[in-house]
Amino acid sequence: MKKLRDFGFGKARTMEETIQEEADSLLDHMERESQGNVGIWRVDSNRLSAVALNILWSSVGGYRFDPESQNIKKHIALNTELFEKVLRPTNLLSVFPFLKIFPKLSGYDEHGEIHKRCREFMKVRFT
Repeated sequence: MKKLRDFGFGKARTMEETIQEEADSLLDHMERESQGNVGIWRVDSNRLSAVALNILWSSVGGYRFDPESQNIKKHIALNTELFEKVLRPTNLLSVFPFLKIFPKLSGYDEHGEIHKRCREFMKVRFT
């Protein structure tokens, strides 16, 4: 029971309340954006990612990011780049790690650079 309480069970804000708060925030944003666009809202994947990140981070770290801040937009862009270039299923380095002996040809240098930028971002944000 102590572990559940440490994770947040029984505390004032439940996961349901966090999700509801983020959904309300997203709906408010959609209404504001669609007012000047004849009621049509352009899907903004960064905004949707920020909502998902806020739900998770509120549960784990007890912190909520401002979806409009440049920091969160940079973080989402870094993660998108990481998934598109490094963690894709067709990445040969995932299957043949010995290819890193050819860093430019295999993309190992690019992987290292992306991971370095992610670590630097996390150091600045969370230290």
